[in-house]
Amino acid sequence: MILSNKIKNVKRITIIVFTLFFLHNAFAQEFATRLYTPKDGLVQAEVYCVTQGPQGYLWVGTLGGISRFDGLEFKNYTEQDGLICNSIYQMQWFNDTLFILTKEGVDMMVNGKFTNLFHDKNINFMMGRIKITPQYRYAIGHNYDYYFFLDIKTGKITHFPQKLQLEGIMFVTMTDTSFIIGKDRNLYEMPFGDTVYTKIAKLNYKVGRIRYFNNTVFVVLDFQVREKINPEYVKLIRKTNSSGYNVLYRKIKAPADYKLIDRIFYFKTGELFFSNSDGYLFYNDNGRIIKYADNYN
Repeated sequence: MILSNKIKNVKRITIIVFTLFFLHNAFAQEFATRLYTPKDGLVQAEVYCVTQGPQGYLWVGTLGGISRFDGLEFKNYTEQDGLICNSIYQMQWFNDTLFILTKEGVDMMVNGKFTNLFHDKNINFMMGRIKITPQYRYAIGHNYDYYFFLDIKTGKITHFPQKLQLEGIMFVTMTDTSFIIGKDRNLYEMPFGDTVYTKIAKLNYKVGRIRYFNNTVFVVLDFQVREKINPEYVKLIRKTNSSGYNVLYRKIKAPADYKLIDRIFYFKTGELFFSNSDGYLFYNDNGRIIKYADNYN
């Protein structure tokens, strides 16, 4: 099925994530897209994460379980196969092991078999993140009234410092060795295994979204205080010969009907995708902008 403005009543998140990956594969060619839904075998329509495994398969995390896609068909995994929860928020491969962050805890999968690493139905990892390195294994989550992080190795849960959690929203991402915390117009860094944080930047506007890729922190500013046209994002590139970051402001050349960004995607080749509730805005440092997936209600 070819994506077109005539498609109706399709879950928007499904369109966004799958189009994103196929656009990248076809980047040097035409921007052909393919729509996949549960009718094609996808376990559930609301997709929250996609990762590529060591064998090249796409692993798709949804609110109904995990789908493995080999380019032809889907193989699905749910609680009946050993998942502790069907709501999947993030996945990360580390060697031949898939680490899975669910709403209720963390699983790992090796050769199609699941092992529960942490499970607590009273804790909500909704919209959380997971970071697996040779030295550290952490997950972060938001349990209604507070933000916390989980040391997956020990099962210990720690709240982020109370001073950062008071009054207003904070945003958190992880580098390979630390937490990056966005609060109002400030960015803080807190090393893994510590609860002491330091300010690394003061920005022009409030933090809206924050992600870490390829030794760079990407921060989308809160567009509710900005004009809808030409919003900004910030790149914080870690300095190589000293501590701290270089801060670079960048414009997003959005169309006139631009809406708030809800996610940031980054490819190793350097392309950035900013997705919003109606589609995406493709941006790279050459300034090429294309909008997709319009009007699917």
